[in-house]
Amino acid sequence: MDIIEAYENAPKLGFIRGQQSAGAYTAVIDKDVYNPDMIESEPPQVGEDAVVMVEDTEGRRIFIIGKIVSVESDSDVRVGVYVQGGNMVYAPSTVIAKFVPQSSFVIKEGPSGRQVEVVTFRTVLNTGTTIKRMTQQFIDSFIEMFSDRKVFTPGTFLGSNVPVPFWLPHFGTEDKNGIGEAYHVGIFGRTGSGKSALAKILMAYYAVHRSMSAIVLDPQGEFFRDFSGKKGSGTYPLDVHSYWQETGGGVILAPISQIAFEDREDIRSLLLAVIRSITQFIGITAPDKIERLVSTVLPIFHAYTLYIQGKDNMVPPSVASEFRIIGSGDIGDTLKSILTEGLSSPALDDMAMIVLDRIDARMDDIYDNEKSREEKRNNIERLKQDSDRMREFTKRLLDILILMHGDHTIDQLIDMTVDSHKLLVLSMSPDDDMGEYLQYFLIDTFLRKLVAIAHRRFKDSKQMNTMVFLDEAHRFVPAGRQEDTYVESLRKNLIRAVRETRKYGLGWTFISQTLGSLAPDIVYQIRIFLIGYGLVMASERAKVAELVSGYPGAMDVYMSFPDPFSAKFFGKSFFPFMAVGPASPLSATGAPLFFASYSASNVRRSLDKLITRVDDKTSE
Repeated sequence: MDIIEAYENAPKLGFIRGQQSAGAYTAVIDKDVYNPDMIESEPPQVGEDAVVMVEDTEGRRIFIIGKIVSVESDSDVRVGVYVQGGNMVYAPSTVIAKFVPQSSFVIKEGPSGRQVEVVTFRTVLNTGTTIKRMTQQFIDSFIEMFSDRKVFTPGTFLGSNVPVPFWLPHFGTEDKNGIGEAYHVGIFGRTGSGKSALAKILMAYYAVHRSMSAIVLDPQGEFFRDFSGKKGSGTYPLDVHSYWQETGGGVILAPISQIAFEDREDIRSLLLAVIRSITQFIGITAPDKIERLVSTVLPIFHAYTLYIQGKDNMVPPSVASEFRIIGSGDIGDTLKSILTEGLSSPALDDMAMIVLDRIDARMDDIYDNEKSREEKRNNIERLKQDSDRMREFTKRLLDILILMHGDHTIDQLIDMTVDSHKLLVLSMSPDDDMGEYLQYFLIDTFLRKLVAIAHRRFKDSKQMNTMVFLDEAHRFVPAGRQEDTYVESLRKNLIRAVRETRKYGLGWTFISQTLGSLAPDIVYQIRIFLIGYGLVMASERAKVAELVSGYPGAMDVYMSFPDPFSAKFFGKSFFPFMAVGPASPLSATGAPLFFASYSASNVRRSLDKLITRVDDKTSE
């Protein structure tokens, strides 16, 4: 259906009575909207979208999309009833609504038919101007005019069943859908607000851009479990995996156990993150002493990887002499038995003795105080004599050795993802004994290598064209300086990367329960905010209000969001969001757009249509 015809067929909502304030109008709602004889009619809801069509001085038709941000009666007299959901409800004699225009576009006649151009509407709407309800036919006609731009619908306008159009371009310049540089996205909301579900919708949508790749840094392993077919908490049954396969790519699932750390500095960083799990057995826990100890044992762990790789000739003779207790056979083959036999491998016991003997022999490098050195040496001897504790020590050591050995290095995983239209899901859900430091290490190491590769490609005039999703972002890039030097280093590196990588074609999507606890330097870099239910406490509400300060009534609509948990009582899913930024052709000015995300089945229908359309155009 033609967009002008769709507008003319849309039901009338009311008319403009006058300008209420800058950027807001008073609208009188037509009485037919709540006429008791019209069973399907109902008054407008707060958050409902409406459309106005006017003509400018050149005779061009301009469509103005706006939102009803408040509804009230101008009289206490109530007449008649209207039917809503099977219930009889009294209707006020006159309904007054506040209408706030949010975006506008003009229909132009072009050589290939009618075209859409976003414009800034600067004039005042005249009294008596008709306001019409947003309809699916109108939006369908609008989306059809952008058929070459891969517009998709992640949900419906708040308070209606009308699909909301979104457009999230890729970062390249290969076609009209690329913008030449990356942008950053933030998804915020309380637990249960639908953040993960919306993130999965975006992950699936980016598969439509066949020159694009995506990476998911998954601290809790939620996405990893879902994409590998294992039901996780808050599972949203959208088969993201299939969309990347259908569009010529695929999904790479990489748990910690499959990542190899071969570079000496990577091994050092890994040991700094996890070696506390074994140093606790000998009483070495102070951060400065941990750093010294890591420097002491690093040659042993590095030699272990070299032997495993068959690079015996690269092991320094002084270090090789410490491995003589393993036996006269091939040391590499013997050490590999640790990975296959685990705790039953005699080589694992040998490795434990090699590590403890080196710490004992080089205690002077760790402690300056003779009393402390003697105390720790005694701890080592007692550990060796206690078979139960020694067994636990060996088990913790095995965990570290397994972490070091994997199928692919981080560099290899990145190379396998970029340019190959892949979605890489890096699960960072560690063993409880390893703690959060392992996650910090993995993100920091991955970040360092990702930025290095992106910079190298940029110098060669190549873009990454990759979106990185970081779940639980507030944990890894919090607001304010952190006392823990390890956490603070990661925080600074992330902030620097987000500032610098946009020109490399490397975008970031931050998923967080709060807005205020995320580093302000990150928030300032975010271009598109998708804010779900729950940011209503004073400090959080102030942060949200700051984002929409120029748009009257936006906070009133956001504060009216119902708790998604209450919908579950009725066996339904309802996840409302406020989009701030150019996420949609209807919000090119950055005006807030309110929508409820689709169920997985509706998302599948939306994406299936889009992929079919793209395939048809590709075959042409």
